[in-house]
Amino acid sequence: MAYILAFEGIDGTGKGTQAQILHDRLTALGSRCLMLSFPDYDSFIGRDVGVLLSGRNSVTAATLDAKSMALWFAAERFRTFNAADRSGCDYVILNRYVMSNAVYQSMRVEPQERDAFTKWLLHLEHTEFGLPHPDTYFIFDVHEELSAANVARKGHRGYTGDNPDVYEASPQIQTAVRRAYRDIARHTRSRCEFITCMNKDGSMRPAHEIADEVFAKLPEGHSS
Repeated sequence: MAYILAFEGIDGTGKGTQAQILHDRLTALGSRCLMLSFPDYDSFIGRDVGVLLSGRNSVTAATLDAKSMALWFAAERFRTFNAADRSGCDYVILNRYVMSNAVYQSMRVEPQERDAFTKWLLHLEHTEFGLPHPDTYFIFDVHEELSAANVARKGHRGYTGDNPDVYEASPQIQTAVRRAYRDIARHTRSRCEFITCMNKDGSMRPAHEIADEVFAKLPEGHSS
C-alpha cells in the first residue's frame, strides 16, 4: 500500500511547491511517487468547480450552500483520485485533500452546526465515496496578509484569469479557515503535522528550509 501524504493550509502557503519538492526528492531517492492536486480544473467536474470559484456567474462557491458546494468538491476528488493509476506507488502526494473541503465549507455554516457538518463531510468522502484516509496531513500556516501577497504573485490561471478566486479574495474566509485547521484536525484519524511557514518578522521562510522540515517529519522508514 502506498503511503499517502496530504498537504493542506490556507491559500498562498506554498502547498503546491512543497508537494513538488517532496515528490522530486523522494523520486531521486528511488521511490515511486504519484502527485495529485485537487481540484483538477481540467476534469469534467473540475471545470464547473472552477466556474463556481471564479465568481463569474450569479451562483458562486461563496453563495451556494455549504453542503452543495462540498458535494462538488467531493465528486471531483472521487473522480480524479480513482482515475489515477496508483499501482506500484510507494507514495501518493496530494496537494489539498478532504480536509480542505471540511475546513472551507464548515466555516460557511453556523458555529453550532460545524461539528455535525464536519462529521457529515468526512463520512461522505471517506465512507460513501470510499476515499482513503491519508497517513499524514501536513498543514502549512501563514498569516492572512502573506497569504494574499503570495496569491497575488500566482499570475494568470485558467479558471480565474488574473484574479483571485472567491475564497482567496475573502479575508474573512481565510481568517476563519486558518483558525479552523487545528479544530478540524481533531476529527481526522490521520496523523497531523503543523508547519509554520513564516519567519519571526512575518516574512516567508525559504522553500528549501520548509521542505527540509517536511522531510524530517516523515515517519521513520519513510524518509530515506
